[in-house]
Amino acid sequence: MKQAMRCALPGQAPQAAPDADEDGYVLILGANHRRAHGLRTAWRALSAGYDVRAATRALPTCDIAGSGPRYLNAAVHIGADSASSPEALRTQLRGIENAAGRRRGSGLCALDIDLLARTRGTRLVEVYKPADLQRDYVRALLQALGLD
Repeated sequence: MKQAMRCALPGQAPQAAPDADEDGYVLILGANHRRAHGLRTAWRALSAGYDVRAATRALPTCDIAGSGPRYLNAAVHIGADSASSPEALRTQLRGIENAAGRRRGSGLCALDIDLLARTRGTRLVEVYKPADLQRDYVRALLQALGLD
């Protein structure tokens, strides 16, 4: 069921809609330096360590200020492990960012993985980064995942 995704992020076509009571997380990936490398590194780590339910195509976007290097962004929907908390997941995601060469405090970003929200079925039930929901590219990525 895997397919190549534009801009070098291999992906997984959306599976059948998750059960209404099935929990998951939505991750937003982004990179503006060695972009394809960062997204491929993320994909390999996520697909090896998590139940990846769906992933979007990589989408070129501008930085928030509109003056920096362009980003590639993608979204990934993973199953929630009932044994781990959002804080533990964030720690694991930072490890993936670091493995991709992330250096905080620089204008260049090899990989950023944001934990956007917890899902139940196709609904967002807990949003960790509400300001991100106002961004057009995030809404487009959520729609591509089939999430409300």
